Amino acid sequence: MWRQARQCVWTALLAAAVGGCATTNDPARVAPSPVQERPIPEMTPPQALIGLPGVYLYVYLPENLLALGLRVEPIEAEVRKRLAQWGIRELSHDEMLAVPGMPSLDVNINGVADPSGDHVLFNVRVSLSEKMRLLRSPRAIVNTRMWDAATVGQAPRDRLEEVYSAAYETVDHFIADYLAANGRPAMIAAPGGRSCPAPTLLATQTAPPKQAGF
Repeated sequence: MWRQARQCVWTALLAAAVGGCATTNDPARVAPSPVQERPIPEMTPPQALIGLPGVYLYVYLPENLLALGLRVEPIEAEVRKRLAQWGIRELSHDEMLAVPGMPSLDVNINGVADPSGDHVLFNVRVSLSEKMRLLRSPRAIVNTRMWDAATVGQAPRDRLEEVYSAAYETVDHFIADYLAANGRPAMIAAPGGRSCPAPTLLATQTAPPKQAGF
């Protein structure tokens, strides 16, 4: 059984908030910030996924998990199937290089056997990475996680397919957020049969400032 922890990251929004802070120490000259007065939502709407034309897929497994029998190929095949089923285009490497931002869906799985050797403790991290220019220094190009989610848990050594299942469920959350951001029908059930409803967009949220892609 695994525990899910979700975090969606928008660096542009953070940069705008930091850039709007006053630098004076005089309280009389510090204007009230409407951002500080609003409660911080548990999850920001997936605005960074709006208009995303597709993703390049990258799957990583370390040597120690490969030695236990886990393989990259079945993960790639299953993720490709799920993306295609919900109309998310997989980009080739050359196509990715030609798309502004060079969007890459990274599935990183790490883990280690517990001291008894009976279980594997694992962490699955799924991220949408894109290249962006910094507002404060337009010549600087950084690789940024525009969307990010992680699943941690443990699996018995004789049931390592649970690691695969955790990866697929985490990818399903990306798919759900993509569908919600782009006005597509919500997922009633994930491709693997798990329920995975798309989150509702909050109309009161302010979209982060647009950044020039690479």
